Amino acid sequence: MVNRFLGFLERNHERIISVAVLLLIALFLFSFFKPEFIFSKTTATGGDMASHYYTAYYMKGYLLPHGKVSGWTPGNYAGFPILNFYFPLPFALMALLSYFIPLEISFKLITILGILSLPLAAFLFFKLMNFKFPVPIIAAVSSLFFLFIESYSMWGGNILSTLAGEFTYSIGMSLMVLFFGTLYKGIEEKKHLMLNSILLALTGLNHVYTLLIAGTSSLFFLLTKRHFKENLKYLSKIYALSFLLMSFWIFPL
Repeated sequence: MVNRFLGFLERNHERIISVAVLLLIALFLFSFFKPEFIFSKTTATGGDMASHYYTAYYMKGYLLPHGKVSGWTPGNYAGFPILNFYFPLPFALMALLSYFIPLEISFKLITILGILSLPLAAFLFFKLMNFKFPVPIIAAVSSLFFLFIESYSMWGGNILSTLAGEFTYSIGMSLMVLFFGTLYKGIEEKKHLMLNSILLALTGLNHVYTLLIAGTSSLFFLLTKRHFKENLKYLSKIYALSFLLMSFWIFPL
């Protein structure tokens, strides 16, 4: 039995170390985002954060029951088109999750989703690009240095920006990083067209900046003369499909 266990550890030591480090990263982050506060029925504040709660409340109370993700609200400014000029996916997730737990808690869980998922996205990005152990896990750990940057608090992606209300950007950034990995895999294998289209659309439904970065960065694959035409065709299909997937929100915009 001992020999079998040791053999299992030897065969799977890289996977075990990777999972262990990812769990340690999650525990480290939860040491800052304490569960007793995340799961308390209170409204998150700081920067623009509290004002976003109304959007989630209106999404649950009016928009989703009427089959909408954007529309008109009389809430302030004598009424305005809510979520026509901002990104609906995080608020839809908050509203859907709030059918099982209080909206205040689902709001906080979704706001930190990008922070918690970025290390995993960085890990998968390098894994999908066929980097060998320990490079993917080093990438996951290195993402913490970005998350804890204190030199800005409003441009998105890091913890300070997220807590100031830029959580749509941080979620979009995690999806963008994952998209880079699946796109590389798709280009290499000439597969995963729908997966990449869905990921790019989800990125855009979280934030336009992450969508623009994902789209422009993907043009890197057109720099090769040898595969220019087939890569252009592949990317064009992704752009077209992702646009169609986002069209229910883009056309009203």
